Amino acid sequence: MSEENKVNADTIRLLRAVVKLSSALNEFDSIMYESKYFKFNFKRVSSNWAKLIQIHTDSLMRSLVEEDDKTFVDVYTQFEESIKDVDAGTKDRTDLVIFYAKLKSAMNDVEEMEENRFSFYPMFIHKYTSDVITQVNKQYKGIIDIKDANGHGIDYIVNYLDNLGKKIMYYGEQQA
Repeated sequence: MSEENKVNADTIRLLRAVVKLSSALNEFDSIMYESKYFKFNFKRVSSNWAKLIQIHTDSLMRSLVEEDDKTFVDVYTQFEESIKDVDAGTKDRTDLVIFYAKLKSAMNDVEEMEENRFSFYPMFIHKYTSDVITQVNKQYKGIIDIKDANGHGIDYIVNYLDNLGKKIMYYGEQQA
């Protein structure tokens, strides 16, 4: 892969992460206003994450909309609609599981970056998103470890989001 293609593939990976994080803000809003899980250190860490991610993703999301609003809406809707059937037993738990899965999938995109992984946005995303993932693992491990009737757990959802992102957001003919 040429230097230019690596950079462009990294840009797509970063954009995938940003779309997933922006989408995760929807679950965060639900958790924040309606969930019994919005407490203790998770409340502090996730509130800080949401505030900072919102500030930094807004400009990137706005540029995506300005570039091609129809494509952006299609991509965003696919992420939202693709996991609407996830059910962790209650709305509170389901929101927490989906939120966590989107964060993990966004982190996978950042970690796959080759040339630009240590630039500002990927490092910013990595730092603050890792903090929330770590806190969810500490505080809600029992919820994150649940499995459905088929034995699928959170990793199944994360892998699904990873693969979906690679199918709908890629550079040229190559999936990034």
